[in-house]
Amino acid sequence: MNVSNIWLRSCLTVKLGGAVLLSAQTLQAQNATGQINLISTIGGNPSLSPLVTWKVFRLSPRNKDAPTNVPLYTLNRHSISLNLTPGHYKAVVSLADTVREHEFKVQAEDKHTIEVPIDNTPMANKKP
Repeated sequence: MNVSNIWLRSCLTVKLGGAVLLSAQTLQAQNATGQINLISTIGGNPSLSPLVTWKVFRLSPRNKDAPTNVPLYTLNRHSISLNLTPGHYKAVVSLADTVREHEFKVQAEDKHTIEVPIDNTPMANKKP
């Protein structure tokens, strides 16, 4: 192997290595999420009821093939923790005949706790 072949291999390795690194960074940015904790409350305290139902909908940006009336998540518990991609969402929480909705936005690396009262208590949002 002569010197020019070694130089050419070195250049290709650097260029390919840079492309792989760039692809990994791009993939990581595309997969970035924010953590959202949703808690149903009664009287300002967690409801602790297994009869609570959460439905989380993505409002935007939407996949053009995904209908907005179909929830991304449906869970029966008083609190949920979700890792969501950046966008605009709506959480609907219900207990018996009471239904409450809350819209929120998620950005990459966000950490939010959202308390949704299922009584007449005013709503509070907390950021850790």
